[in-house]
Amino acid sequence: MVWVFYGNKIKKLESDLAAAEKEKEEAGETGRGLAEYDKKVQAKKEEQKAKIIVFLQEKGRITNDEAQEALVVSDATAERYLDELEKEGKVVQQGVQKGTFYILK
Repeated sequence: MVWVFYGNKIKKLESDLAAAEKEKEEAGETGRGLAEYDKKVQAKKEEQKAKIIVFLQEKGRITNDEAQEALVVSDATAERYLDELEKEGKVVQQGVQKGTFYILK
């Protein structure tokens, strides 16, 4: 009778261990998936910022509204892209508030 009890306990522990190993494997796959997604998002962001640079090369200046319209993004996203380009030293902000526009550096 004791052997049956411990045998069942061992089977339960083995089952729990197998389930834990499966969860660990799935978590690793999720982590890789998130890393791949992050790379795609980063690539899309860089592509959008490159479009702003092309627009600036063609037109000479761009406003937030023009960037928003050209990229089909929200006001906040256009502003974030322009701010990043400014921090990267690629564009310069001219003016403040409503009259703000950006030019190539």
